[in-house]
Amino acid sequence: MNSDKFIAVATDKDCEVWKRHFGITYSFSLFDMNGNFTKEIKNPYAITEYGQEHQSKPDLIVELLPQCNVFIGKKMGKDSFEIIKEKLGITPFITSKKAPLDAVKEYFAKQ
Repeated sequence: MNSDKFIAVATDKDCEVWKRHFGITYSFSLFDMNGNFTKEIKNPYAITEYGQEHQSKPDLIVELLPQCNVFIGKKMGKDSFEIIKEKLGITPFITSKKAPLDAVKEYFAKQ
């Protein structure tokens, strides 16, 4: 498999899959294309205790995660989903799993 590309899973402070929109997650857990965890990247666009507004600019996340070609989350806006997929060439994947590794395994199982 391609070892220079990664999967980004939106995660919360408890290292579980973020329950809200992908772009405002606390951090991203990165996995290689073999399903191995590699690192965590904090999201500078994360929601804050002050209730940062929902951001719908997927290109900001793509710029933050240029090494990722798959984005996994529990929610993505319809427009963002389409932009990520069609215009930016990244595979968006919606999961119901709680654990990031389980979400990655689910993605691989559906390919």
